Amino acid sequence: MLFSAGYDPRGRNRNGEKLVPIQPSFAPSEQNFTVFKGHTAVLTCIVENLGTKTVVWRKLSDMNPLTVGKMTYVSDSRFQIHHIIHRNNWNLHIRDAKDSDSGTYECQISTKDRNLRKTVHLQVLERPEIQPEPSGIMITGNFHVEIGDTLHMICNATEAETPLEDIAWFKDGNELEKNNRATIYKAVSLKGKSIKSDLYIDKVEMADSGYYLCRTTGDLTTHEHVQVLNTAGNKDKRGTLIDTSLGYQEGLDKKNASSSLHGKAVLFIAFFVELLKHIFS
Repeated sequence: MLFSAGYDPRGRNRNGEKLVPIQPSFAPSEQNFTVFKGHTAVLTCIVENLGTKTVVWRKLSDMNPLTVGKMTYVSDSRFQIHHIIHRNNWNLHIRDAKDSDSGTYECQISTKDRNLRKTVHLQVLERPEIQPEPSGIMITGNFHVEIGDTLHMICNATEAETPLEDIAWFKDGNELEKNNRATIYKAVSLKGKSIKSDLYIDKVEMADSGYYLCRTTGDLTTHEHVQVLNTAGNKDKRGTLIDTSLGYQEGLDKKNASSSLHGKAVLFIAFFVELLKHIFS
């Protein structure tokens, strides 16, 4: 028990005044706790000026204490007090938390004059289930590529049950292998449940158009159609047509100009004939 400075066994200070013992008290701390089933729950209780008093933990639904001081009072060894010397924390640890551990708990200090109590609440939740990744396979990339450019496609596959060991590319039914234009990279995850492959084809040709299939050892398959474009050749053809149309237009202009001169000449001759008739009549 702690007393004010200058205490003597008679309970009075040097001036003969009666001393009042300093009472234990609870410091502010968390009152609501949540833990997943199977984990350890830690219920906090901070006591100041404990002196020679004892901290007792119990569950409100049970009259018997769980712990008294540093000792576990019940036969269930999952309940333990964690206290560090010269620290004010008297925390109740509940290992391997169960549904039945949910409820209200009381941290109590018993004294002759009064009982000091603090309640905290514990909720034990079901551990969330981790859903396995669904099986699947997919090809991504640019499926329309200009002739002479590089074709790049990526195949990603995931198998929920059987580990994946290998992955392969096929073009129009024939398996592709590395050569002077084709490069294939493969990568398997640490757990073997997913695999990835990159396919590069340099300087693509028109013959590289077609169906590309990706297949794993687990018989996961998918395919995509690739089209090689020759837009540069089409531009040249369109340029030829434009030049031809311009030449045609130029011919029309010349023909129209010739027709105009011919019409003017006919009018001049007719006017000249009429003038002669008028002179000699």
